[in-house]
Amino acid sequence: MCSTRGDGTTIVSDTLPVAQLEFDSVLTYVGTQTIMLSATTRAEQHFLVEADGSRIRRLFWVQFEGKVGGSGTYDYSRDPTIEIDGRPFHTNFRFYPTPDFAGRAGSDGDQAQQLLEGAGYVLGADLARVRLV
Repeated sequence: MCSTRGDGTTIVSDTLPVAQLEFDSVLTYVGTQTIMLSATTRAEQHFLVEADGSRIRRLFWVQFEGKVGGSGTYDYSRDPTIEIDGRPFHTNFRFYPTPDFAGRAGSDGDQAQQLLEGAGYVLGADLARVRLV
């Protein structure tokens, strides 16, 4: 699992992968949480927002995932790839209404929404998501 630190608008991962993610200073770092996605998959989530009052206008959700036992992999081979700073990323894009953001109970989206709402933020009516893996 990654060792990460959030300090305002920079998130640093010391291992797997080594990375430093810098975000626009208009964003507010909301917080982080570590969750279990399954009996063998742990995720560390970080959230930054640009908000109009309590309504989120832009959300950056950074998630590091790792296996804590067992095996299994994800298959992103159908997603097109782009290169950022010399690293390939599988990417996909979709629109969906806010009620679909959380997904099933206990999912990463559900737990993300709980953290954001607990911090006093609400999502707009329609969302667009770009995922980079």
